Amino acid sequence: MKNYSSTKQLKAYVRQALLGHYGTLIFSYLGIQCITSLALSFVQEQISSATGQLLYWGVNLLVILLMGVFSVGQFYMYRKLLGGEEIALKDMWFGFRYHPDKAIVISLISFILYMIASIPFLICCALYAAGGKQAMLFMFAMFALALFLIASIVISLCLSQALFLLLDYPGESALALCKHSNDLMKGHKMRLFLLYLSFIGMFVLVILTCGIGMLWVYPYFTGAKARFYDELVDE
Repeated sequence: MKNYSSTKQLKAYVRQALLGHYGTLIFSYLGIQCITSLALSFVQEQISSATGQLLYWGVNLLVILLMGVFSVGQFYMYRKLLGGEEIALKDMWFGFRYHPDKAIVISLISFILYMIASIPFLICCALYAAGGKQAMLFMFAMFALALFLIASIVISLCLSQALFLLLDYPGESALALCKHSNDLMKGHKMRLFLLYLSFIGMFVLVILTCGIGMLWVYPYFTGAKARFYDELVDE
């Protein structure tokens, strides 16, 4: 049976690998954020009408889907870096020339699953807002919210490796990659969940620094996810 690195060992490995490369990683992160923010801010100017609202939510969904494509480029960069290869800022666009359709479909599958998981909570909220503001309905809404949060975490963990797998298995369909990720994560969900939890303190600092801390936390967090995947498939 393979011995996997502890969370502490994994993060130490990533910290060492990131040294001297933060500039490229930070600029790639900033580039992605600027592109998505500009797209949303442009549409926000049109939300005075019902058509504008529809356009705004449509662009939001488009950004969510495109983030999957950008994520492939980011994962490509970090896996190169962790493998001892040189990285360049242009690597952030890798996902747009490497099966972007599959990355978009994977993101869409994730989005649909999250939406399905949120249906009970949304129904409770709609009934509560419609005038049925009873204490019992509020309790049902809180229970539905708790179920949604748990389901979201499970979905996230199950599909967490799909975009990484796209880099190694480009011949698989998007649906097959999602299934492959789910199979790969069997017995490893808690390890990844604990890795995520270990970054909570850093994300609190991100909030306290009005988001500036994300410039350093994002590379660290993404690098940790890439290292987790590399260990997972390196049988």
